[in-house]
Amino acid sequence: MSTRTTSKPVTIPAPTEAQARAALATYIESHLQAEAIHNQAKQEIERIKKEADDKARAFEDTKALQETTLMRFAEAHPELFQKRQKSELYGGHKIGWQISPPAVVLMRATGEKKKQTWDGFVDACRRAGGWAMEFIRTKEEPDKESILVSHRTAVEHSQQTGDASNTTELTAYLARLGVQVAQEERFVIDLNLQPETVQQTA
Repeated sequence: MSTRTTSKPVTIPAPTEAQARAALATYIESHLQAEAIHNQAKQEIERIKKEADDKARAFEDTKALQETTLMRFAEAHPELFQKRQKSELYGGHKIGWQISPPAVVLMRATGEKKKQTWDGFVDACRRAGGWAMEFIRTKEEPDKESILVSHRTAVEHSQQTGDASNTTELTAYLARLGVQVAQEERFVIDLNLQPETVQQTA
């Protein structure tokens, strides 16, 4: 024979204002303690990094000096580096030159006194027209701000006229496109961490 048990919902009473104040005071204290720990960790990381940089600096300087020596050796013996390629020096270690892939870099435009900028390059292509326009590409991306403006305009019109048809039509249209205008509500705690405020909660 089975026994059927019916559970009753338990209603948790809402905290009193005094309990809420105590909870906030504990929250602030925990927040300050956590921040202090994180700040201490950041300072320790910076200290360790600086200490490591200081210890490694002499070795980095030595590397730079020896690299200069090796480069001068390579420049003095071009026969060892056909087509400016790498050559094994000993033990499988190679030295030489490495050519990077072609890259577009800025320079001073013909007849100009200052080095070109990318915005200036685009303007120059537009002024030149024709074949130069091939060097400009247009990036297509969703205009989210335009969607929000349209939604805001429709909502304002609905509020002013009492007619929600514009908002409804826009919502349906956006839904066909696979998007919607959404907002979310979440609980936040906005702390006022002025010294006098923190002291009052202590």
